[in-house]
Amino acid sequence: MLDFETVGLLGDLIRRVSAGAGYYPLNLRYEIGTGFMLPFHLTELLKKLRINCVFDVGANVGQYALMLRRNGYRGYIFSFEPVTKTFDSLKEAARGDEYWKTFKVALGAHRGVAQINRTSLSALDSFRRPSQLWDQILPNISVVDTEEVEVRTLDDGFPERQRATMSTLLEARHTRF
Repeated sequence: MLDFETVGLLGDLIRRVSAGAGYYPLNLRYEIGTGFMLPFHLTELLKKLRINCVFDVGANVGQYALMLRRNGYRGYIFSFEPVTKTFDSLKEAARGDEYWKTFKVALGAHRGVAQINRTSLSALDSFRRPSQLWDQILPNISVVDTEEVEVRTLDDGFPERQRATMSTLLEARHTRF
């Protein structure tokens, strides 16, 4: 029986060989959850625009960065995730990838400290309190805790002169402020 890592490596090999021949196989279980054509579209867009750096803000456990890697993106990825437990999983996902850097901070307009609401589904952690609509749409997802997190500005880590050398795509799944 093949272990999970071997199956993943075989899948990556099949995708690379197929892409070299002009075919792009899709993992429908995964792709439908992130937008059926999103991975293919992003791969082509990143190539066409010569993007060499992606900022993944609110990175959660690294799903977006892993999708980029699975689809052939080899440039820099800077992932920002402020929640400790979620960041630990993100850091593990990025381990061994020298072009994927992780930062345990939130990005905002001003530097400081803020309380983030942790939910029973980490992808929905937010600085905002859930509304009544949340209770109607997601009755099984609730705020379970809060955590004090560091907030930095993009300029804190990437001065203007450094950013000038990057062809950057900024990806932020949801606004937390």
